[in-house]
Amino acid sequence: MDMMKQNHPQITGTRHHPPGPAWLRPVPIGPHGEKINPVRDYLTKQLSDATRKTYISCLRSFIIDYLDRPDGFRSPETLIAILASINVSDAAGYRDALLQTLTPATVAKKMSVLSGIYEHLKDAGLLPIPRNPFRIPRPKVSTEGKTPGMSKMEAERLLAQPDLATKQGMRDYCLLLLLFFCGLRRNEVRLVSTEDFITQGGHHVLLLKGKGDSGKTSMVKLRADIWDVVEEYIRRYRVKGYLFTSLGTNPQHETGKPLSGTRIWLILKHYLHQAGLSENFTVHSTRVTSITNSLQNSCSLAQVQRQLGRHSDPKTTMRYARFNDLADNAVDHIDIRFRREG
Repeated sequence: MDMMKQNHPQITGTRHHPPGPAWLRPVPIGPHGEKINPVRDYLTKQLSDATRKTYISCLRSFIIDYLDRPDGFRSPETLIAILASINVSDAAGYRDALLQTLTPATVAKKMSVLSGIYEHLKDAGLLPIPRNPFRIPRPKVSTEGKTPGMSKMEAERLLAQPDLATKQGMRDYCLLLLLFFCGLRRNEVRLVSTEDFITQGGHHVLLLKGKGDSGKTSMVKLRADIWDVVEEYIRRYRVKGYLFTSLGTNPQHETGKPLSGTRIWLILKHYLHQAGLSENFTVHSTRVTSITNSLQNSCSLAQVQRQLGRHSDPKTTMRYARFNDLADNAVDHIDIRFRREG
């Protein structure tokens, strides 16, 4: 085999070898024989199911695709032994291989995930040397994101599409309003429940469980005009529980389960087509549009950060821009017209 190819194989994607649950069980491998599993401990810190799946995918990509060790997930002992054998040269080779096919931001994310796993291995005393092999320079990530945002006119055209005389139209309209005016992620908006709406200091607020390790609940302001529409939908159709659920022709067959992320994308795609807009826009484009429109209308970067509640670094917030004080909030600066009544 060519030596260069052997040291830097090209990553073409994760193979579908779903690891069984056995590799996550605790085993007696601690310094004093206690049962531990640092990999499992790291994954369970991630409170979001979507995040855990992403992290497992990163780990599988490294073990199976790059190291060509499909046996790595047969047992926790095997997995940990493989990870403990990795050195800085291996980590650098993986980084360079990923850069052949993936964006710097994606590569940096994968490197960060693996670095986190190695920190847990190091803390457990399972590395032969007290060094994390993935603590190496990562690709520089551009401060400009690539997700396209909509113009004010495009956003207003999209919001004009749902039929507010029907339950489905009202559901979809409320969905779009929360995406545009609260800057929610797809997995956040799909899990919004009627119980998540509260009043705080005279302002309408949506409670969101935070993304990542902390799981901290944050407050996202709803402007009064947005709340009027959402409240009308809840009142008119006696909605309880999840706000956005599948709707059938027979109400008795409705399950009450939240819409899937894929279904939310299909709803947006339907209205993009109906409005004659580019289908290159994604659900994430509504978040980009929300942030950009706020900043273009005299909103400060600090206000956007507080509203989003999940960006500790201003550079992260600025990646969404294309260009939590509730009394003067980022959402108050969004200048997109929408209908308030059917």
